Amino acid sequence: MGFLLFSTKKPGVMVSQSLIDKVSFLPLNVPLKTAFGIAGGVQASAENVLVKVELADGTVGLGEAAPLPAYNGETQASTLHALERGAGKLVGLEASGLRPIAKRLTQLFPHAAAAQCALETAVFDAFCRQKRMSMWSVFGGSEKNLESDITIVTGTVDDAYAFTSRYAEQGFQTFKIKVGGGDRSQDLERVKAVRDAAPKGKVFLDANASLSARDAIWLVKELEKVNILPLFFEQPTHKGDWEALFEVANVIAVAVDENVTTPADALHAARLGPPHLINLKIMKSGIVNSLDIAAVARAAGMGLMVGGNVESILAMSVSAALAGGLGGVAQVDLDTPLFFAENPFEGGFTMSGPHITIGDSPGHGVSPRR
Repeated sequence: MGFLLFSTKKPGVMVSQSLIDKVSFLPLNVPLKTAFGIAGGVQASAENVLVKVELADGTVGLGEAAPLPAYNGETQASTLHALERGAGKLVGLEASGLRPIAKRLTQLFPHAAAAQCALETAVFDAFCRQKRMSMWSVFGGSEKNLESDITIVTGTVDDAYAFTSRYAEQGFQTFKIKVGGGDRSQDLERVKAVRDAAPKGKVFLDANASLSARDAIWLVKELEKVNILPLFFEQPTHKGDWEALFEVANVIAVAVDENVTTPADALHAARLGPPHLINLKIMKSGIVNSLDIAAVARAAGMGLMVGGNVESILAMSVSAALAGGLGGVAQVDLDTPLFFAENPFEGGFTMSGPHITIGDSPGHGVSPRR
């Protein structure tokens, strides 16, 4: 399934070379080596969408939508439907105007953040490629080397131990443990298993907005009894319940994820101040909003985390460029390409164990595999 929108070109009429001339998209389905389980459910394969934007001079940019039903209810089908309704409205716009394009996309896709992200990314990628600039340099060019955590998805205690052992042997030192959605005592045992498998490792928890403040605090207190002190707790409480989040923040540092999708949301989170964090995800906010959220967080003295959904090297390379461009990101969570059973692309960042190196290629540097 695909959809193609033509075209700004008319015989004998001169147009700007940076005008968006064509937009197309199609499903991107890739099996996973390990099912990606979070509190809201399990995804056995990446069911994403690939978006292509072509400028008037033929320059092509690519974007990826990675809807994750268990995260916010978006699906591949809903993303394709949103693109069918709205992608054509970009044709004829200037790719250089990323902020007005992002504003327009926010209006077009109020409930389809992944679709917005894919279009915004493809436009930005095309413009950067045309101008021979890397996204990393445009985002600020601060640092090219990052270190990612690895996610311990939901499952059994034995699964947590085995997965942690495998990646600890590859050099990973920070383990993000998915909790919530089930028995809290099993979550406690799973965290203990991660500590047993990587006794020198650091851990943090991610409940994906699934716990009450009471259950989140119970888990933190029980871990303290066995001398496990998580770095922070990512979005322990239900989306939009700020009071519950603040209650947990009195006990442990929190990383705000589902509660912050816009700069206005970030202003609410700013009341937390340091040492708390905000998680930037282009898949929930787009590129421009992520930059503005980062500015709000830093003005409030909060740390930044950069993460994503179940994304291939394409979308993850954009997020790596964002993290490296901004610099000083407290927690890098860009591991999902490791879950993919195959890579349909070439280029993008390189990864050795937890170590990410960002390249100099124009745009995000990712192209379909030939």
